[in-house]
Amino acid sequence: MKEKTKLITIFCIAGVLVIGLSLNTAASILTMKNVDELKALISENMSTDQDVAQENDVVIAGEYEIKSTQKISDAYISHDASALTDKEKETLDMASEILKEIIKEGMTDYEKELAVYDWMTHKLRQDKGILTVIPSTQADCDNPYGVLKYHNAVCVGYATTFRMFMQMMNIECMVVHNSERYHSWDLIKLDGEWYHTDIYSDAETRNYMCFNQNDAMFSDRSWNTDFFPTSTGLKYNYGYQNKSMIDDVHEIASTLKKAIDEKKAYAFIGFNSGITEENAQIAETMLNGISDKISYSDEYNKYTITWKYIPIENNQFILCIYVNGFEQENNGVTEEETQKIQEIINEVFN
Repeated sequence: MKEKTKLITIFCIAGVLVIGLSLNTAASILTMKNVDELKALISENMSTDQDVAQENDVVIAGEYEIKSTQKISDAYISHDASALTDKEKETLDMASEILKEIIKEGMTDYEKELAVYDWMTHKLRQDKGILTVIPSTQADCDNPYGVLKYHNAVCVGYATTFRMFMQMMNIECMVVHNSERYHSWDLIKLDGEWYHTDIYSDAETRNYMCFNQNDAMFSDRSWNTDFFPTSTGLKYNYGYQNKSMIDDVHEIASTLKKAIDEKKAYAFIGFNSGITEENAQIAETMLNGISDKISYSDEYNKYTITWKYIPIENNQFILCIYVNGFEQENNGVTEEETQKIQEIINEVFN
């Protein structure tokens, strides 16, 4: 997010200034006052970026604050909203209606979580800082009120809204922030084990890439592992739950094509005989070939694929293939209106 960009920019400027000074100190137009001011700016941003051992009241990207919503979830559970502000009551009403719509009797905690994930990835859109339709919505894009009212959110908005839903259903959940404090996501506890879920990162692709991951699967991220609970869960990882087992590595191509034809944004493949180094090389060659092939195909050229392996038990892996191209811009404009707009454009600019 932009706070990290700001810090990188500062260090780049600092590097340029040092080079400039070393090349020609006497001729440099920089004064000691300029250098002192720059050092102070770097020091200020370094202190801002230092991690903190807490969940709430943490500012992300220098702008968006993680705030507790426990009052709202407690009011939902107790059926007593008397202690809530008007804004919190409206948030509670919106959230209650959504749960009433998507949660069915007899659902497990995992099924409830999945229902909320699916609703959020389909109904919400990411705030990229360019919203012009409703200018006031950006002010609340980091909290459940704005997220549910305007369907517009930054990562903090996704994370705090998801946590609120989980806590309303008595499912343990925490909002995690990365060590550099430019991103946030959730930790959820299912059957005694913790899982990472980052709905913001999956919001546009809806491919479950960041749904119920453990620490090993999120190894490319950094967070305060001393403060936040360790995540080793595997059972409720979406790829693990929905994997297709194959006997022959060459079945990857037909398995992936079947997923694309069924309009799935993913294919999760397990290997009955395990994955050897030779098979891994065959899989890599095949996936690169598929990627090249579909890019030139009239039928499939709107799709692109990425892939990775996730570790499971007994030193085995699941091949996770993610298909991009099924996403639709969730901008609140109906299909009929979109068609009307296109007809007007064609008529005017014909």
